[in-house]
Amino acid sequence: MVTQQRRHDTITQNIVNLNTAGYKQTDSILRSFPEVLVSMIGGEPDNPNRTVGKLNTGVFAEESMAMYTQGDLRETGQATDFALVSELGLTDPATGRNIPFDASGKYVDDNGEIMYRPQAFFTVQDENGQVRYTRNGEFRVSPTGNLMTSTGYQVLDADNAPIVLTGAAGNFTVNEQGQIVDEAGNLTGAALGISVVDRPYELVREGSGVFSPG
Repeated sequence: MVTQQRRHDTITQNIVNLNTAGYKQTDSILRSFPEVLVSMIGGEPDNPNRTVGKLNTGVFAEESMAMYTQGDLRETGQATDFALVSELGLTDPATGRNIPFDASGKYVDDNGEIMYRPQAFFTVQDENGQVRYTRNGEFRVSPTGNLMTSTGYQVLDADNAPIVLTGAAGNFTVNEQGQIVDEAGNLTGAALGISVVDRPYELVREGSGVFSPG
């Protein structure tokens, strides 16, 4: 019952966050306890009817894993809203061919080894100065020109420095290289910091669409 309750809570969390920008659904990984062999007490050891059968001692929710499938993109009309399309490839060193990940970004080779597709994230900084990752691109500009996430995290540039838009606050675009351009078409010297995480399954979910390195 406890396991099913946890599974139900995970499903409910996914449904509630269907329209949350940058949210990644989670799946509950269930494991069973070892089976035990039930035998009759007493009787002759060589009696073929002495063994009653196997008994399953239950299951438990071992962990919840985030699924980094590509979410739907939505046009908001806001200059400070961004989205990432992360479909990065990975080459099999043994064959030199691209690894055929499934829709969930997972691949199991012939030896049973599991590999996951690398994922790209916006690089942000929490109130303690720690680097964090998010796919939620609903940004805003503070009164001091700092580019912030909707939850108050500082957005970092390609050098992991806070992005401050002194001359382009609220009136800027981003080119194909991720560089921020002011309304006059001039480069501001800042570029959105995009981090590629090779092992996304090791990230730790902190809430509000933010992940920390595992």
